[in-house]
Amino acid sequence: MTLQQPEALCAVDRAPEYVPNARQFGLAEGSHVVLPFNQLAVRKRSSEPCCGHDRAWWCRPLQALSGISALGTSRLLCSSGCEMPSIRTSTHIASSEPHLELRGCTPNCLDISTLSVQLSIRTFASSGLVYYMAHQNQVDYATLQLHGGRLHFMFDLGKGRTKVSHPALLSDGQWHTVKTEYFKRKGFMTVDGQESPMVTTGGDATTLDVEGKLYLGGLPSEYRARNIGNITHSIPACIGEVTVNSKQLDKDSPVSASAVNRCYTAAQEGTFFEGSGYAALVKEGYKVRSDVNITLEFRTSSENGVLLGVSSAKVDAIGLEIVNGKVSNFLCYHLLQ
Repeated sequence: MTLQQPEALCAVDRAPEYVPNARQFGLAEGSHVVLPFNQLAVRKRSSEPCCGHDRAWWCRPLQALSGISALGTSRLLCSSGCEMPSIRTSTHIASSEPHLELRGCTPNCLDISTLSVQLSIRTFASSGLVYYMAHQNQVDYATLQLHGGRLHFMFDLGKGRTKVSHPALLSDGQWHTVKTEYFKRKGFMTVDGQESPMVTTGGDATTLDVEGKLYLGGLPSEYRARNIGNITHSIPACIGEVTVNSKQLDKDSPVSASAVNRCYTAAQEGTFFEGSGYAALVKEGYKVRSDVNITLEFRTSSENGVLLGVSSAKVDAIGLEIVNGKVSNFLCYHLLQ
């Protein structure tokens, strides 16, 4: 049996185009990127003065003015989020409504927990973990998961899980802009400008106490996330720019990364092999006999690798491989005596 040697073919006919600042996940078990962020931006105590000696701050009080003396020490929470220990009542020149005029005070700012995560994503998948962050003990956490083609944002302040769901279908292979937001016990989600209903968490806790690590696209193989259900596997998706509280994260400087690649501009359905995987299509046995005809399509940026192989328990084998960027076949056989 002989095989005609094919003409040398280039394994890659042209350089593929990639999406700038985007990464492909779901290529293997444990596919993920861990990005650092400033956790004080989530659990923060404002250091900026709420008012100063040289300016007056005006804000509508969040409680009634009754019982507050003109120069008393009663405290009100204004829209700036700060407690003002020194206040006096006044009337705005353009309005008859009572306001607070604050001069020369030293603010005592409160802990205000705010989390806003925005990212762009493209996927055909129906499920997978988009992002996850948590405290070391995993009591407090926030996560975004895809389940049934729809997104679910969950967070826990240590008093029980709160879940926000969005009706939009995401698994259509198109780019979508997703934003999850938490502020003072309330959470909601926006997909392509469409907001979900707002959900309020139970209990009196307001602070989301998490580490400064954003697990993007999946989790490391050795990491076990508790309390977030079964959707912990890496999402087969391309994820673009990511911001936490309006600050863009640098995916080129991760704390940890595994099985992540660049994203192709043109999304195509298919099976990806990252170098160590394989697919056994006929496990019960296959007889080549005297003729065999195999047709396949592939795309690669590797110069060497095995495309397919058929072999026996002895030495008979036929295969197709890439050597130095060119496709070639090989044949091994023995003669029956």
